[in-house]
Amino acid sequence: MAKKLNPRQSAYCRARAKGLTQEESLKLSGYTCVGGSARALGSKMDKSVNICEQIQQEKVNLFNVHSVNPEWVIKSLCEIARNGELEGNRVRSLELIGKTFAMFITKEQTEDITDKATTGDLRRSIGSAMDYMEKGQEN
Repeated sequence: MAKKLNPRQSAYCRARAKGLTQEESLKLSGYTCVGGSARALGSKMDKSVNICEQIQQEKVNLFNVHSVNPEWVIKSLCEIARNGELEGNRVRSLELIGKTFAMFITKEQTEDITDKATTGDLRRSIGSAMDYMEKGQEN
């Protein structure tokens, strides 16, 4: 059974779940840290199983409250890809959508043939690829 967190620890978890740094979360939750003590305390807290579990639960709560789910993310990325102000944002959105649906990975790129192939097979395959590339450069 998980140990109940005190109010400051709970506030720290909520802040970390929102993406704040350790130092920001400590200050916001009422901890007083001097010098490098914020880094040490934040590191210690983030290693606690109870704190980690609570941070994860707070993230789930945030997702539920704001209706964040995979469908919403894809819909939002599509909206940015279509109507984003900056071209870089539109391209990045398309890239993330493509990665989500594994659009840029072919079976040949992911298949490991080294266990099945002999050294001779690999040499012939590499040689064929080199020949193909050299012919393409000549054209």
